[in-house]
Amino acid sequence: MNNKQLPPELLSKLRTVIADASWIFAKTYADTAPHEYCLRLDMKHGDVSFENMILLANAIWEYGYKERYGTYIQTYLEIDDHKYWSMDPTPEKTDLINRAPLKQEDTDRMVQLWKSGKRPTAVKGSERF
Repeated sequence: MNNKQLPPELLSKLRTVIADASWIFAKTYADTAPHEYCLRLDMKHGDVSFENMILLANAIWEYGYKERYGTYIQTYLEIDDHKYWSMDPTPEKTDLINRAPLKQEDTDRMVQLWKSGKRPTAVKGSERF
């Protein structure tokens, strides 16, 4: 675990970026690795500016912690009730950021709502399930 604490002003800005982003349910991984993702503005369905994507990606790299997922070592950053990660090689190349609830019951509820059609494919980050 990384011992570096997010500065309060950065955490506040990240919370705004997260709340303003549209989070898309990764339906391909619904049964194996349920999560959501947001896209950079220049990507199809993307609505996160390049600057905000880099801000979040840099925070993941600088303040996150390493954890194994299958054969990969990922860097994760926990903010409130989600963990965030990128699969890109550097923050500057990041065009997609993933997130998943920290609690299994929240993950289960997210999948259940999506499968039942009660949760749209994309939601604003401020919406709860």
